Formats: sequence, C-alpha cells, structure tokens
Amino acid sequence: MKKSKVKMTIQNSKLTYIKSIAKRYPNFDFCILHFEFKKGFTLLEMLISLSIFSVIIMMAAGIMISVQNAREKVGTVLLMQDNIRFTLELFSREIRTGALYQTTTKGRTACGAARVPLNSELSFTHWNQGFPQPRTYFLYDTDNNGAPDTIMRVKQGSFSASDCSNPSIVTPFTDTDNMAVERLRFDLFGQTPGASDGQPWVRIILRARSRGVKTQLQSVLNIQTTMSQRLRDL
Repeated sequence: MKKSKVKMTIQNSKLTYIKSIAKRYPNFDFCILHFEFKKGFTLLEMLISLSIFSVIIMMAAGIMISVQNAREKVGTVLLMQDNIRFTLELFSREIRTGALYQTTTKGRTACGAARVPLNSELSFTHWNQGFPQPRTYFLYDTDNNGAPDTIMRVKQGSFSASDCSNPSIVTPFTDTDNMAVERLRFDLFGQTPGASDGQPWVRIILRARSRGVKTQLQSVLNIQTTMSQRLRDL
C-alpha cells in the first residue's frame, strides 16, 4: 500500500511534539516549509528613529513656513509698487502741466496735521485744457497718532477744517489699508522767473511701509524722482 504524504508548516512551539507523533504513524510525513525567528526593535533604536523622523518633520515645516512668508512678502511689495506707481503717475501728470510751485502749510493748518514735517506739502496751479485748477498735496496722519500714513489731494485753492472731511474736496491719495506713507518731501528748484536757472522742477522723496502683515514681513520702499515744468518759464 502506497504511503500518502501530508505537507504542512510547523510552528516552532510544537515542533518536538509533532516529531514524536510522526514516529508512531509510518504513513505520516512532514516538512518545514517556513521557519524563522522574528525580532523586534530595542528602545534605543526606537528613540533614534523617532529623533530622525522629528528632525525631518521640523525641517519640512520650517521650509513650508519660509516659503509662505516669502510669498506674503512678495505680494505686499507688489501691492506697494502698484500704489506708488499710481501716485507718481498722477503727480507727474499734474505737476508737469502745472506752474507756480510753492511749499505751503495750508493742509497742516486746516486739517490738523501740525505734526507732519515741513516741506511735505506742495501747492501749484494745474492747467487742464487751458483752465487753471489749484492743487495741493500734503502728508497727513489719518490715525492722529503722530505717524503720517497717507497723502491728501486738495482740488481747490483755499479750504477749511470742514473741507477736510469732504471727499469731493480733500481725498486720500494712497491706500491706507495696505500701505503707510511715512515720509514725503518736496524740494523746489528754478523758481526764479527767466531762463537763468532753467525750468522750474520738483524733487520728490517718498518712503512707504507695507501694512496688514506681520512685523517681520513688512517691507519699506524709498523712492526719489524729479519732475520739471513743461510750460515755458519766461
């Protein structure tokens, strides 16, 4: 009679017991198909693995935070550049077609901007299609905390304190939510009539700081430009 063989995987804990049973039955055969010891991790290995994993996670988190901060800072700088570009464009459009430049203190007196530095206000006559239109630009403190933050634009020659709250007469020239103009200075040259000192021209110095972001993400822009009068200085 032919023996039938039975193959099975034997666990290590019952190996001796099964061998003794196999000797009793001659038609029973077995083989160990898979037999290994499984090892665990020691406490030291676990601590080292967790330390390396923690360092990698912290480095990745730091890189993500740095990238996010850089993105926010670039966004604020671009927004400031747009605001300043618009400001200088309107400055150039009206100052170049204007005349009779003079630094005044009308805005400081009427709107209560007495703490604003001198030479931060410019008055002149802007010629629009042959008609004279008075213009005044001055640095102003909207929060009344001693720190200037915006440029005000006045569309008429004389104005009082009540006109400062009238947006049809006195209007903020820059966006105070995203940018604070900390410094504005007008320097005048060539004001003597005649060709001896050239055309009248204005040097503008401006400093702006970003707003609406964390202190460490704020950006400061310093700009200096010059604008000359187009009308003949006779």
